[in-house]
Amino acid sequence: QLVACSTAALANTEKSKEFRIGKENNYWTVAYQDVCNAVDREIRYREALEKIKIMTDDPNSMLYHVAKEALKGE
Repeated sequence: QLVACSTAALANTEKSKEFRIGKENNYWTVAYQDVCNAVDREIRYREALEKIKIMTDDPNSMLYHVAKEALKGE
């Protein structure tokens, strides 16, 4: 069961989510599901950061100017 949790923690891509085990599997536990939920959040955060990065690269975006101002002096 620990190996299932470890495997889920490392499987942090949309593609790898396809290979998750289901509740019918003997290795599925509430802890495994908790790890999967955390991995799902990590994936969403990465996607959100990518969108933010795109916005901060666009000089026409307000976020670009906010980020530029925030990073002055670095």
